[in-house]
Amino acid sequence: MSDRIVDEDFVRGLEEDRARRRSLDQHFDSLEEQIKRSEREVLKSPKGGLRTAFKRFLFRLIGPALRPFVEHQRALELERLRLLRELWKQADERLTASEDRLLQAYIKHGESVAALREDILAGFNDKVSKAREEAADEALAAVRGELERQRSETAREMRRFVADLISRTDLVADRIGREIESMQHEVGRLSSSSSRRLEVFGEEVGQLRERLEAVRKQTRLLAREIASPAVAEVSGAGFEPLPDEDYAAHQERFRGRPEEIQRRQRLYVEHFRDNAPVLDVGCGRGEFLALLKQEGVEARGIDLNEQVIEGCAAQGLDARRADLFEHLAGLEENSLGGIFAAQVVEHLDAPQLRAFFVQSHRVLKPGGVLVAETVNPESVFALTQFYYLDATHKAPLPPLLLQFTAERTGFSKAEIRLISRLPEAEMLQPIEPGIGLPPALEDAFAGINADIERLNNFLYGNLEYAVIAEK
Repeated sequence: MSDRIVDEDFVRGLEEDRARRRSLDQHFDSLEEQIKRSEREVLKSPKGGLRTAFKRFLFRLIGPALRPFVEHQRALELERLRLLRELWKQADERLTASEDRLLQAYIKHGESVAALREDILAGFNDKVSKAREEAADEALAAVRGELERQRSETAREMRRFVADLISRTDLVADRIGREIESMQHEVGRLSSSSSRRLEVFGEEVGQLRERLEAVRKQTRLLAREIASPAVAEVSGAGFEPLPDEDYAAHQERFRGRPEEIQRRQRLYVEHFRDNAPVLDVGCGRGEFLALLKQEGVEARGIDLNEQVIEGCAAQGLDARRADLFEHLAGLEENSLGGIFAAQVVEHLDAPQLRAFFVQSHRVLKPGGVLVAETVNPESVFALTQFYYLDATHKAPLPPLLLQFTAERTGFSKAEIRLISRLPEAEMLQPIEPGIGLPPALEDAFAGINADIERLNNFLYGNLEYAVIAEK
């Protein structure tokens, strides 16, 4: 153990990250100067001999018509640059705040470790010294755990920001592209009066398009710079799966046969017939993918388990091994018609659960559907006989909580659907009163049977439920 409370390499790493982020501001200044210079070059009158004099004459002829389009293009590019500056400033502030919290936590726990070490070195007997040293090691482990937690939170926050940055950048770039299309239409209108005027104007529009493409490339480079290296730490954060060799046996013993799972999941197919393509998150053995294939619905699946992906491929199903959050972050906005997640959300902690709904809402088309199925914790039987049989589950999710999460992350409506009811023969049975009982006893039996029904709902309620959310 080191005598230093704060490791110099750790502090130096934080300072280098901040210096690297500050250097990105120069990229924005360079882009702004490039935009202004491109406008001056377009509107600059040619100089030179006789041919140039003819060019100046044409420039004076079409210059007034060209100027509004060039100025409008400049305004769009400057607005886009302003938006990128603002987003970057927000990201930098959030990163700086997270690093400050991380450093304070490091210092706080480091002081505790240093104090324990001084006690150990004070000359206590061997038994006491050993116990104190173990306590110091535990405190150091707590420091490392806290640091990892802070880094994970920062990484998840930056991943969400980068996805939002890329989405907004594409929207602005598309808007600028539409403006250039409008300028080209205007060039076509002017061509009826002068073919040479069309040629000159067309060349200028081509230059503007090239500059736009250069700016878009610079934006992509900035986004990748922002995303590295912190965002990479989020990879694999979605699940803590069972080992490949245990997963298949666990599914067969506790989940049920594929035919039984398909029988229970068939009711969801109606929500996806008109909402292709569909992404099956945590597709497992491919039961729902097979149902969609039978219905002619385009679908693909992702899962972390290599063995089940191979099993899906053997059935001719489109499935690949991928992390939930990495895959969603790589999809374009409004690119999916539906998302199906059976027995997935209970594997996520609270921040991951919200991030899953946010990303799902982003990639779904308007009118797209998310179906999230999980164990119903309001049934004691389901909780004890199903939920706790999987040690990788994070926390039970009551139906109202999952519905609330969908509504708060932008879905226009979210309904709860209870499924998988036990047969009545496996529940508590009502008491059959005898014939000709006094009214008082009949009332007593009716009250007892009402209590039995309430107890059945509490103990043996629906084993599963799904929240069906529409964008």
